[in-house]
Amino acid sequence: MAGTRSIAGTSTDTADERHLTVAVNGAAEDDEEEAYYPTAEEIMAMSDTVIRVVRVQEWAKEGRPAIIPLHSLNGDQRDKYLNSVQYTDAKGRQRYDFRNSNARLVQMSAKKKDGSRLFAPGVVDALNQKNAGVLERLAKIVRDISGLSNLEEEEEQRARESLD
Repeated sequence: MAGTRSIAGTSTDTADERHLTVAVNGAAEDDEEEAYYPTAEEIMAMSDTVIRVVRVQEWAKEGRPAIIPLHSLNGDQRDKYLNSVQYTDAKGRQRYDFRNSNARLVQMSAKKKDGSRLFAPGVVDALNQKNAGVLERLAKIVRDISGLSNLEEEEEQRARESLD
């Protein structure tokens, strides 16, 4: 949450976040010359997609590894994915179905060089027949760049607990 403002207390900087501490009178204590306060219009016009280009040796052709650009999911895509693995059973309990979840993430994220989808939505079952290690490796990258890492781990833990 870069640029989060708080009224009191201190904060620690991490590689991904920088929190501003604001004095009670509203004056920023941090040096604001290195950053700015964007308008809503500026934020909406910005491209904030994170792209990781991954070499996949297992999908090599003539000894040349496949190059797969993985794009972060936007908010709608992330919600659609989460809704696809979570459901409510007949007793009203939250349940999780992780079948094809790695393949689904790769399908949603993998793009061609021109930015169009590499895999059509209808190929998730077929994609899930590929090497599980490759799918897991690619899906982990998508989870990391899309803010899903912690959420999915929590959901998997809840799913395991519900089986006990």
